[in-house]
Amino acid sequence: MRIGLEMFGTQTAGRHRGVGRYCRNLAAALARRPGHELILYADATLPLDTVPTLPDALLRLIRPEPTMRDALDRLARGSEDGLDALILANPLEMVPGHDPPGRPIGSPRPLIAAVVYDLIPLIFPDDYLRRWTGLAQSRRYFWTLERLRQYDGLLAISEATRDDVVRLMDMPGEKVANIGTGGDGLGNAFSPTNPSDDASDLAAVKRLGLDGPFVFAVAATDPRKNLDGLLNAFSRLPKATLASHKLAVAAGITSTDPNAAPFLSRAEALGIRDRLVLTGAVDDTTLRALYRRAEVFVFPSRYEGFGLPILEALRCGAAVVAGDNSSQPEAAGNAAVLVNTDNSEALSAAIQRLLTDPEHSRILRSRGPAHAATFTWDAVADRTLSALEGLAQRPETAIPTPRRLALFASTTKAQPLLSDLCERYTVDVFHHETEAPIMRSRRDSNRYDHRLFPRLDRVRPYDKIMASEGGPTPPNSLERGRLLR
Repeated sequence: MRIGLEMFGTQTAGRHRGVGRYCRNLAAALARRPGHELILYADATLPLDTVPTLPDALLRLIRPEPTMRDALDRLARGSEDGLDALILANPLEMVPGHDPPGRPIGSPRPLIAAVVYDLIPLIFPDDYLRRWTGLAQSRRYFWTLERLRQYDGLLAISEATRDDVVRLMDMPGEKVANIGTGGDGLGNAFSPTNPSDDASDLAAVKRLGLDGPFVFAVAATDPRKNLDGLLNAFSRLPKATLASHKLAVAAGITSTDPNAAPFLSRAEALGIRDRLVLTGAVDDTTLRALYRRAEVFVFPSRYEGFGLPILEALRCGAAVVAGDNSSQPEAAGNAAVLVNTDNSEALSAAIQRLLTDPEHSRILRSRGPAHAATFTWDAVADRTLSALEGLAQRPETAIPTPRRLALFASTTKAQPLLSDLCERYTVDVFHHETEAPIMRSRRDSNRYDHRLFPRLDRVRPYDKIMASEGGPTPPNSLERGRLLR
């Protein structure tokens, strides 16, 4: 096959984070597979320093002529380069001008597939959709999802993400493939402790102010990453442990960053401000040293599309505590302690056990590299090619846009209604703001705080609205023709 791979994820804001790593490693692995041609497409107007140069792939710079969307549409129509398949590697970052192309109808044309890392805004609407400024970003997000639904197939980076795509995007399961994630990155940056590296590893962590035992975490400032929960958990450790250990957090911020202020205040209130080290951005060499030298590595996230830091830490032989949610059990296997990361007491107990039970820690450290070695980019490339070949054999069909219904109901009373309603609609349940959206038993229904309704209705208008007894009251401004009695 002659495959085109869009590489904007290696040039935009996420190029130094997980998305950038994924794009680079997927490209390198696809280039190594025999019997196929690979063309990498990069934006000529963006930085090129993190776009991989691969001997077995052609790099083509494309320009916005007249716009980048027009250039991508030409690639999707197959009018350039004679592609058999085009893969969009980062369609949901929504960088201005990088809107994913439409799926042309008819043939000949290349297959169009997109990599999906997660659907976090749909899973945590209060933390994302509601906090986005204005309607433009929400509108683009849902517009992009609808465009992806029309593609020949979607490529998920974990089984958990595949399940989310099938459920939340109402995609046929046969059109969504789990291609997985690899842990053997370019240059094999992450590996177990090597005696020859001891001095440089020690020097790297000392430069960060870590001159004694420490717990290490990779996080970020958005609520899903649960940095506040990590601080709570660390503060619960016994006083003797707190006196001897520091908490190092790689969240892309330092103590002088304005975004760090809430976390520093929280650490101060918890009495651990002097034990907290915010590392700022670190390179792979320093990150490897932190994984290797940490007494415990903690990944406190509430949700991950995959959780690449878990795999990196395991490759380095770290003793790992991670979440029992989303894709994290896939990444961790039997080589880590899995806990409910929303429970600070449980998270703290898991950290303390690894700090005080050297035999348990040793067992986990010994399992980590072998488990991580089962995640290879060559396997990801093979699954990607297999998915494309399977899609090529399917007849061309368009996925119809489902009719959408907004149900204003209490979470305790919505469930009996869904079986019937979901036969005819994709249903969004709008519940009271005091209720947790705990029900998610059907893939064709979602849960939202009722205060989000006006925003979602403007972005993707509902065909019908229904109110159930005991539920929130729909806005008075609704057109009567949309109300179901």
